[in-house]
Amino acid sequence: MINVLIIDDHAMFRSGLRKVLQDAPDIERVEETGEWREGLAMLERGDTHVLLLDINLPDSSGLDVLEKVHARFPAVQVVMLSMYAAPQYAVRALRNGARGYVAKDMEASDLIAAIRNVNRGK
Repeated sequence: MINVLIIDDHAMFRSGLRKVLQDAPDIERVEETGEWREGLAMLERGDTHVLLLDINLPDSSGLDVLEKVHARFPAVQVVMLSMYAAPQYAVRALRNGARGYVAKDMEASDLIAAIRNVNRGK
């Protein structure tokens, strides 16, 4: 079973994403926050497997937060969420420690597949 944390500043997007993920049979828990500092505090518990992290946050770049997560919580697999499908963003995210990169306009099934893949270390 997979525990997922979503850090994204758009409440409606988080809510919809949470509903989609909760319907997946192998995703046990989905938590969410719009604030990256709160997200880091949630990661302190040590029970999150996959973090879905928005690349654009109001008071920090998601890429900067990614570096903090990667340094402090190396076991957490990070999938970056972005409205930018351009390859240069994905390359930078992957170089900074993300295990996956999903454009926000992709199908929900693609996101769930990405979560499953990174959770398995792929």
